[in-house]
Amino acid sequence: MANSVLEYIAVQPKVITVDEVDYTVGYLSLTQIVVILRETARIQYNLCDTNEKMIKPSSYMLTQEEYEAWGLDDTYIENLILTREELIRI
Repeated sequence: MANSVLEYIAVQPKVITVDEVDYTVGYLSLTQIVVILRETARIQYNLCDTNEKMIKPSSYMLTQEEYEAWGLDDTYIENLILTREELIRI
């Protein structure tokens, strides 16, 4: 089953290199959050171009401290991934 996009987040354009090819990231798309109750969560996301086409799939496993800080505020996850990828929301 293909991942569906939970949300596209527009970001300031940033050039990244994947397999020696330069791409301009224009969006971050969150695709899946898998929760291990009271411990952690794995966030799956894509870096997308300015046409919302996937450039690079990625994932990040929250530390227990990050999981505990998440609480009920989903913008915490968005900001965590934006910071990790050095992207700026617009």
